[in-house]
Amino acid sequence: MTLYIGVCEDDEIHRRILINFIEKFLKSKEIDFDLLEFSSGEQLLENYPNRLDILFLDIQNHLNKCILSLEDKETNYLIITNKNSLIKIDLNSVLYIETDNRELIVFEIDKSYRIKVSMRKIEKLLQGKKFFRCYNGFMVNLKMVNGLEKNIVYVNNIPIPVSKNRVKGLKNELMSLLGAIVC
Repeated sequence: MTLYIGVCEDDEIHRRILINFIEKFLKSKEIDFDLLEFSSGEQLLENYPNRLDILFLDIQNHLNKCILSLEDKETNYLIITNKNSLIKIDLNSVLYIETDNRELIVFEIDKSYRIKVSMRKIEKLLQGKKFFRCYNGFMVNLKMVNGLEKNIVYVNNIPIPVSKNRVKGLKNELMSLLGAIVC
């Protein structure tokens, strides 16, 4: 049996290191292999082989993103003291946050929490956590946004107002997040 392997890496040094490692490993296991190398995604698509069993893609870019994503999931929660209790909120499941009088309501898909924290304080606590204050009384989880029309952002298909002054900033944040996901 022959193993067909492709390596797609734009950095020649990294490509050489990876190829050398693969060759040494497979030879030590006495496995027959055919190794194809590509210096770009475009080159891979233009010359895509009939058969590939394993494809290694731009390892350093994807490894960094995977590590950041794992770190983000590990620390992506918020602990709020509320009256005589502690509430641990998983930020990955938060849709949006809304002010109601002097309280905040944290909406998740299937539940909500009322907490006595100011919007300013929660905004500071969530800085760098992919949340955006789109209106004085609303903050949205950018990862949960599924649409934007004029001054309305849709979070899980729920329409939420966006201040005219914050539309451009919201678009930029969404493009930044989507660019990070797409790349």
